[in-house]
Amino acid sequence: MAALHAIPRISTTHNGSKVIQAQDRFTRLGAAAPALETGMSLPHVLRVEPGQGATLQVSHDIANHNGQPINRDHDLPFAQVAHKTETDQHGIRQQFMTVAQHLATIGARHPEEQIIGFVSNGNVLTNPGFVGWQERKVYHLRDEPVYRRSYSAIVVWKDGRVSVEEVWFARENGHDAVLKKAGEIPRDITAEVAAVESGQRLIHAGQPIPLAQFTQEWYDTRHLVRSLRLVLGKAVLFVPNGQLQAGLLHKAFGQPVQIRLEAQPDAQTTLPLSLAGLCRLARTDPHALDAAEAFLHEQGLLAADESLHTPEVLVRVAETIEQRFDEALAAGGYRLVDTDRPLVEGEARFVNGHLDIFFRKAVYPHTIFARWPDGGWGFVVFPGQSGRSGTTLPHAQAFLTQRLGVQDAILLDNGGDTRLWYRGQYLVPSSEGREEIRAVLAVTLPKGAWCGDAVSVF
Repeated sequence: MAALHAIPRISTTHNGSKVIQAQDRFTRLGAAAPALETGMSLPHVLRVEPGQGATLQVSHDIANHNGQPINRDHDLPFAQVAHKTETDQHGIRQQFMTVAQHLATIGARHPEEQIIGFVSNGNVLTNPGFVGWQERKVYHLRDEPVYRRSYSAIVVWKDGRVSVEEVWFARENGHDAVLKKAGEIPRDITAEVAAVESGQRLIHAGQPIPLAQFTQEWYDTRHLVRSLRLVLGKAVLFVPNGQLQAGLLHKAFGQPVQIRLEAQPDAQTTLPLSLAGLCRLARTDPHALDAAEAFLHEQGLLAADESLHTPEVLVRVAETIEQRFDEALAAGGYRLVDTDRPLVEGEARFVNGHLDIFFRKAVYPHTIFARWPDGGWGFVVFPGQSGRSGTTLPHAQAFLTQRLGVQDAILLDNGGDTRLWYRGQYLVPSSEGREEIRAVLAVTLPKGAWCGDAVSVF
């Protein structure tokens, strides 16, 4: 991808809205023409000028309030949908609201407004740690400690301002109040705000949040380190997510770690990823081998009449798994080395039946809410494909602060849910064609209003 200053994103004006050349906008923001790290995607930026009548509207899939999250405790994400365990990403989302339904909800709630652009938020009501608030009610997943912790959040004020705040929620007289951190005593802002949307803070007061803090708050490890995307029949496993969830992520984000050569599709199943491991399991724990066999039958890697207790079948399956594991290492950009020296990022080596690996930073599409020092706000959206292209979080932080001059930023969405629509077209479509999503955040203006000075895209 060429440097941003060499490519005008769009240089025309249509439908009464300004679409500014990239260099013009960066100059206006007082930032130097940015240079991109190799392999990082160029973001699309939708910026709303302060005091020009544009506001932010939010729609939540409230039917999933107090619902179950997508379970990411092991290597195969799953969700319970209509009393059935779903591992297919589209199957998991089959009961979500669609984008069209969200937009219709916003249109019905604000008939005097026109939607200029929108992004989505696939974390709220899907992953732990993300909540939304509207009309004096906070929407969250089951078991979310919503009244016992604070949240970094986008706050939409009734006077049209949009800011990033640290907030608490409190149950008071049958309603959910919003409290803003303000010195030693939080201030009740419930009557002043229209919506609250939490996310992962990336930038605070113009400074990047330390990356080590992410490992304490992040549930989906795939967005932090580049896990191994292991394709086994119908299943896509993210190895070693289960091991990273057991506290290893704190170390893996910045130094080499040792991982066991096994996948953990679920709490009951361990699948060795080597011939030696499968043979050892057959000798020491036949019941565990039966669980691995059942998983392989389900994924189509074993025929109905085949068993891992047959040596020839076990060897053939082990060779297939080892080949897929090697392919996953190569696809992740890892280089196998045979040396005793300390590993550097992106290197791995097999040692005594385990893998030493220095994980690469994850590359993903990301949707980020940004707020500038002048009160302007908007969205910075990095396109890409999950685990294969997009941006790392450290690069996104550097871009936001050094190139865009952002004061505060909240990460909203990642992967196949990332999208940006503006004035009738997708500038960033979902890379996986998803229409189902838990929340939509839309920029609106009064119908008939001139938006040339209010909203711009570059």
